[in-house]
Amino acid sequence: KTEAADYLVLHKDLGESVDALDRAIKLLKKQDFDRPQANKSNATDAGEGLLQLPQAQAVSFAEISDADWQLAGKALEYANALEKQLPTPPPVDAYEFQSGGVIDMLSNLQEKFVKEKRSVEDAEMQKKQAYEMLMGSLKIEIDQHQTAMEKKTTFKNAADADKTAAENTRSEVITEKAADQ
Repeated sequence: KTEAADYLVLHKDLGESVDALDRAIKLLKKQDFDRPQANKSNATDAGEGLLQLPQAQAVSFAEISDADWQLAGKALEYANALEKQLPTPPPVDAYEFQSGGVIDMLSNLQEKFVKEKRSVEDAEMQKKQAYEMLMGSLKIEIDQHQTAMEKKTTFKNAADADKTAAENTRSEVITEKAADQ
């Protein structure tokens, strides 16, 4: 009974472990993609991007001279012209999924638990079969011994009846012999 209880506990534990690993692997596989970097068009909040620039200090427009405005305009035109000439860089991922090794490790662990669970189930089946064979063998032996006891009892009863009959015959013979003398 304790072996059966131990088996049930171990089987349940291994089954729960396999199930938990299966759910963890599925969850990680759902997350197995790279996340794109936030850009100005899809960033609605200053804190959304990975790179945050410090806020500029406010400057009054009255403090800027006309020459500075013209210089800033020319610099902006030049920067725009340069920007149009530069090739656009390929999009860079803000986060690359790096849990592939974890998924592999969990998959290997799951395979080990499945093998161990099968091994435990096979061992339990072998124990059950050995028990059933032993019980069948013992039942046959008990039946054979009971049959032998019944035969011996029948033989003994017949022998006792023969003995009683022989003793009765002997006492009759002795009585007749005594009467004849």
